Formats: sequence, structure tokens, C-alpha cells
Amino acid sequence: MEVSEDKEIQVMHYERLMDREGVIHAVFSRHGGVSEGEFASLNCSYSVGDDPRRVAENRMRMASYFGCREFVIPRLVHGDVVEVVEKGDSKRVIVADGVITDVEGICLGVSFADCQTALFYDPIRHVVGSVHAGWRGLVQNIYARTLERMFEAFGCLAQDVIVGISPSLGPGQSEFIHYKREFSREHWGYVDQENRIDMWKLATDQLVGCGVMRENIEVAGVCTYLNGKDYFSYRRDRVCGRNMSAIMLAFPS
Repeated sequence: MEVSEDKEIQVMHYERLMDREGVIHAVFSRHGGVSEGEFASLNCSYSVGDDPRRVAENRMRMASYFGCREFVIPRLVHGDVVEVVEKGDSKRVIVADGVITDVEGICLGVSFADCQTALFYDPIRHVVGSVHAGWRGLVQNIYARTLERMFEAFGCLAQDVIVGISPSLGPGQSEFIHYKREFSREHWGYVDQENRIDMWKLATDQLVGCGVMRENIEVAGVCTYLNGKDYFSYRRDRVCGRNMSAIMLAFPS
């Protein structure tokens, strides 16, 4: 990934998406907002105890970065629900962990603080998706469900899709002492002797298993727990803000 700054806002870009025409994306760090204290400064979530006026300003700054007509941010359920987004959907509450669209100018965002977020782009069908995948989402294989919905709604093929996986909880900090209750037996092979699960490798293997080309997958490889300077981490701080990953189909030039 590459890091860039637009005034005070700092974003990361996936190299596999940067040079693609017709798509804009960003993984926002915690810098460049107006929130204070535990939420300093670019907190995007209304549900963590931050001043709603500050959250609204932060979201406006992110929307301005994209120059979007609509900014769709679903209410997360930590499951495998993936919704198709159409014009006007920014005016309703979407309850899901994944959103996909083929409509230009609609920015799809998902929040995170340790959980993975993944940005999907099909350059053949011109479709984008933004997906939140906590450990529950990985257990339910929300990435497979996203690819299924992209095929059902738009005819997308997994081998055409590019996926970027955000900064998230790294292998060295992902201890799950009750993993035998929380994860399926098929996932136990990703657990080390200290009950830590390599969810970056698990996610990559799930995507490859669905038909995504390994060379089309980019994992940021940044641990949110260890990088408190740039990212919120719920496991580290409990009371904290949320970061944002977002993607949008660009308007024709």
C-alpha cells in the first residue's frame, strides 16, 4: 500500500487499484478530523460515544475527498449480509456488512477498528464493493458471499475481481482463547500455539478458494493494535473511534 496526504487527511491506497481507471478508493487513517480525546480525530462512527456533530464533519471530509454524490455507510451486523446499492440508497439505513454497486458516483464505505475491511473491484463488469469482516464474518465467509452477490446481481466472475484487505488485527495480536467454540474446525489450522489466529492468511485462502487470483489480492499487512498512532483499535483501547475504508466508481471523463 502507499500512503498519501490531502491537506491533513492521510489515506492509504492499494497498489493493485491505484492505476485502474474508473475507480477511486481510500483507506483513511485516524488523522485529519475534528473529534477529540479517545476519538481523535477522524472518527467516522456515531455509535461509539463521540459528538455527532464532529462525526458529521468527519464524514463530510471523507465524502469531499471522493467528491461523491452519495456516501453509503451500512450499519454493521457482524454477519454475512451483502446488499446491492442503487441511487438514493444513501437516504435509507442499510443494515449489512457488505455493500456492492455498479452505479457511478456512489461511494461505499465501511468502518473498522481491528476488523478487516475489504474493497472489491471488477474492472470487467465495472462493479465495486466494500465489506466488513470481523472474525464472525470470516467464520461465515462473507467474502464468498460478496462474490456470490456480485455474480448474482452483475455477472461478475471471481477471477476478474481485485481485492484489497485493510489494516486490521495482525497475527501476533489476534488471541482467541475460546477459538474452538468461536471458529469452525476447518479454521483451527490457522491457530498457533499461543491461540493466535492468522486472519490475514485465512482471508487470503478464502478468497483464493472462491476463485480470486492470488495476484489480485493485496493485504495491507498493518496491525491496527500495534499502530495506535494511525489507527483506532478496539482490542487495544476499548473506547475508541472507527476508521473508514471506501471505494467509488468514478464519473466518466
